[in-house]
Amino acid sequence: MKRWHDELPFAPNDALTEQIFKEDTLFFDIETTGFSAAHTQLYLIGCAARKNGRLLIDQFFAESAEEEPYVLAAFLSTLQQFKTIITFNGHTFDLPYLRAKYQMQNISDPFRNLNSIDLYQTAKQLKRVLLLEHYNLKSLEQFLGICRDDLCSGGDLVSIYKEFLLHPTEEALLLLKQHNYEDVVHLPYLLPVFSYSKILGGSYSIDTVKGNEYENAEGTDCKELFISLKNEYTVPRRVSANNGLFFLFMQEEHTTIRIPLFEGELKYFLDDYKNYYYLPEEDTAIHKSVGSFLDRSERIPAAASNCYIKKNALFVPQKCELIKPYFSRTRKDRITYFELTEPFIESDDLMRSYIDHILASFAETKQALAASFACPMA
Repeated sequence: MKRWHDELPFAPNDALTEQIFKEDTLFFDIETTGFSAAHTQLYLIGCAARKNGRLLIDQFFAESAEEEPYVLAAFLSTLQQFKTIITFNGHTFDLPYLRAKYQMQNISDPFRNLNSIDLYQTAKQLKRVLLLEHYNLKSLEQFLGICRDDLCSGGDLVSIYKEFLLHPTEEALLLLKQHNYEDVVHLPYLLPVFSYSKILGGSYSIDTVKGNEYENAEGTDCKELFISLKNEYTVPRRVSANNGLFFLFMQEEHTTIRIPLFEGELKYFLDDYKNYYYLPEEDTAIHKSVGSFLDRSERIPAAASNCYIKKNALFVPQKCELIKPYFSRTRKDRITYFELTEPFIESDDLMRSYIDHILASFAETKQALAASFACPMA
């Protein structure tokens, strides 16, 4: 078995990397000849750790199929020094594959007591913000401006390794080593991209809230609400996105949310419609205790669809029934609105709740986003 060791200067300048990548944290990546642990070979494991301002890279390489147990043993010995592991798609592939390999050797699960982060699973939660075509390792490297010398894919390496087993050459060995080396070296430098996740999850402070008037493409006068946030973590690149209701702009130190407002008439629907009359002439509902004094020709029993009270005001949209009372055009509308009022603008609690609601709408799921960093942040 070959073992390679390298050390590089490592001085990250962002708080999130410092918070996650501690000296008890290990990045690693594996190279195999296929997906099934029972029918394929593990031939290379690369690891990255940090110590005293240095990035420590260790790689364990099987020069033959018979050396796979030595690679597993070397990695197991390394793993025992750490509390947290970080992988890219490790929860789906690397960890199940390694567990199966260790089980074949009657070794219990070596990961059972470790915190684990899968950067790929976290990256997928940012699809509505980053808007990348792919979310593989190389796509995120390109997004962050990280360059690679290695041009091979994991699939290319399988045939290279099989040829190496038959005819070992230094050229093939270098290709196999370099691909895994760059994967492992680059993983720590991906951490700043997850500052977007932290902000979407609530790591911000409210800076300003103000209204604005503008003219849309059709020449209609419109109103909107601008909310400016101070990011607790610096984002590496400016991004912008919209989800059909809200507009989001994230840059280094600040995040801005633009919310188009609705000015006009909306309806407040009453749930207990059986206790109401509908007045066709007024197009409104009235409680039976009051409506019973009206002539029968002026009232009919209310139904769910017409049991409402209308209001003309300036309204703020929401994707769920967060702030009450809420209004809508029809009872079945998924988008509801609440009235823009001074108490709402001045309430830190209401404003924070509403902003959290908006930011969560740009994550794939809020629960998965929160879970992405749950272990190491504890």
